[in-house]
Amino acid sequence: AEPSKPVPPPSDAMPRIQAPATTLIDAPAIAIAVAPAAATPIVATLPPAPPTAAPVHAAPTPVIPVAPPAPALKQVPASAVRYLREPRMSVPLMSRRLKESGVVHLRVVVDAQGQPREITLAKSSGFARLDEQALQ
Repeated sequence: AEPSKPVPPPSDAMPRIQAPATTLIDAPAIAIAVAPAAATPIVATLPPAPPTAAPVHAAPTPVIPVAPPAPALKQVPASAVRYLREPRMSVPLMSRRLKESGVVHLRVVVDAQGQPREITLAKSSGFARLDEQALQ
């Protein structure tokens, strides 16, 4: 195999671009017609105004109090949450006998008072009994 020959570097000169030829045209002639002075003035009359109806007063709309918007959910990393009193872990008897084990990931929405408002399964352990027990 023969070594490849070096390629010469591209030249730094920009390619020469020619501007299009400009053609000059004569300016168009503009004629302005002047109206002859009118001997009699023209008076325009307005059409008669439409009859106005008596104003109708609408019943005042009742003011409905608007409830303040619900506070936005705040997401807190799991490492920032701790139990005040850790719950006792219980494994179903059948799961113990069958030597089922795994880790269940739960998604817990906590209200402003610190009570769980919604608990859903985020990731299963692979065993329905263990998942159900964790949700209790």
